[in-house]
Amino acid sequence: MKDYIDIDDANDFKCETCDISKITRKTHPNIDVNQSSEILELIHADLCGPIQPESYGGAKYFMVLVDDFSGMYFTYFLKNKNEVFDIFSQFKTKYENLTDKRIKKLRTDNGLEFVNEQLDTYLANSGIFHEKTIPYNSESNGKAERANRILLERARSLLYESELPLKFWAEAINFSIQVSNVTPRKGKKNST
Repeated sequence: MKDYIDIDDANDFKCETCDISKITRKTHPNIDVNQSSEILELIHADLCGPIQPESYGGAKYFMVLVDDFSGMYFTYFLKNKNEVFDIFSQFKTKYENLTDKRIKKLRTDNGLEFVNEQLDTYLANSGIFHEKTIPYNSESNGKAERANRILLERARSLLYESELPLKFWAEAINFSIQVSNVTPRKGKKNST
């Protein structure tokens, strides 16, 4: 059984799990504000991986999509980078049909999974502007990068505390998504 936290000593509280799972580089200045006025107007996307070991389901990567307006996170687990196009087109179809809104802008980095003729043609035919960040400046896609960081920190914490094998990282990320999407947070419009 774990010890309880004494409220009087909360200022001196130190969590080893949090320290281990949240180590980061120096922060980048926060200049990214919500740039949209409705859902699906701007989607931030990023691919994370390869992750070792493979997930229980065989995934090596995950793609996170963040709706700029609502702050909602959507993740998809991939075995290969070449699945990005199919997953994005499925995401687009599903959420445009559910909301009767259209994706107007997609912000990504310059990874080859996002910068290729197939995706460029699809976006152009769909009327979606593809905004690519400055090369080697991942901070330009801050919302997607921050989502990756949050999800990985939470997954590491869950796996560390539960003592589950690392191959359950996708399940831990999936759980983290569910928690994030129902947790109110600063700047999140229409939060639950």
